[in-house]
Amino acid sequence: MNVPLSLRIPAFRWFAVWQLVSQVGEAAQMVAINMVAFGGNHKGALAASVLLGFAPQALAGHWGGPIVDKFPRRVLMIGCLGVLTLLALGLSVLQSQHELALWALDSLQVLVGSTKGLYLVAEDALVQEIVPKKALSSAQALNSALVNSGLMLGGWLSTLVDLSQLFVINAGSYLAIMLFLLRVKAGREVQLRRGMPASMREAREYLARAENAQARWALRLCGIVTLFFANGLVTKPLVGADLFGGGNAYGLLTAANGIGVLIVMAFQALWPTPATVHWLFIWSAQQCLFLIGYVAAPSLPMSMAFLATACLGGGGLTNISKVMVVKGAPSDIWGRLYGIVQMVYLGSLLCSNLVAMGVAALWGTYAMGVGIYGVGGILVGVLWVFYTSRSPK
Repeated sequence: MNVPLSLRIPAFRWFAVWQLVSQVGEAAQMVAINMVAFGGNHKGALAASVLLGFAPQALAGHWGGPIVDKFPRRVLMIGCLGVLTLLALGLSVLQSQHELALWALDSLQVLVGSTKGLYLVAEDALVQEIVPKKALSSAQALNSALVNSGLMLGGWLSTLVDLSQLFVINAGSYLAIMLFLLRVKAGREVQLRRGMPASMREAREYLARAENAQARWALRLCGIVTLFFANGLVTKPLVGADLFGGGNAYGLLTAANGIGVLIVMAFQALWPTPATVHWLFIWSAQQCLFLIGYVAAPSLPMSMAFLATACLGGGGLTNISKVMVVKGAPSDIWGRLYGIVQMVYLGSLLCSNLVAMGVAALWGTYAMGVGIYGVGGILVGVLWVFYTSRSPK
């Protein structure tokens, strides 16, 4: 039996268990927040929720990277989880008392996004501390598989449980991963000495070196493909409401989203595809074709199948990009490199969803999906031809 390299490490096995629990709760809360914002078909409120949730996460890549490289990563994660737990409980109380107004939701979203942004940078760096370099690709793939398994299960859970209860479930899931982090010993446990700065300039200079051209291509493609293809925060509620009948359809599409990435990440963990630019283009093209089918499908089951298959490409692209950026980098700049990846990815994700919302408001949900995905596919094809013509034979 093939066992992923990362799962042969006891600390990472325990991390995987509690990470899954945590991600189920977080996915359920994401659906709950979007349903509260979208209540009454308020597309503007949904756009504001996406903006205020993800803009702080993207910005956290800039200010969080130096913090993660300067202070103990495990301790930072525990502190972030404590704050996220309190915020989830606050959302639950307000929703249960029918007092979760849009202004309160948006204010809490900023706090959740800022805290989560710092946590994600620290998490990526800590995973790299737990596993050896040869198991990094396997660990990143499995971590993404766990996130998307949580997305799948959380989407399903959101169709069964009251919105206020989803926030409580998420608070409990944060406590689970916090208990693991209190017990595990990994990485640096003291901060850097006074006078030892950790600026983003050092990470940018590392990426600018001639030998890191492939890493720069990975960042470019990650940003471009995310900009055109990662608008699911907007498209899933809209496709569910406008094309397939409402909130339950949104929850089922969210579950299908998780299934696709779960499959590809399990495959990547067992049989990693090469971390090359050509594979990034292959995954991007596959994602584009099936995303068009997801919007154009005549029925919900077909749309779910297309979405799950499209997410194979999205998962492959995300995992390979991360590995290509940090591969060979010194450990003292891991946090800043992951911060740069997070800024590119989440910044593009935010723009992607806002553009999708604007196109949907002007031309409708169907035109939004087919049009944006079609233009993105053409751009990826042009870049692929350009890269192939310029790369050494």
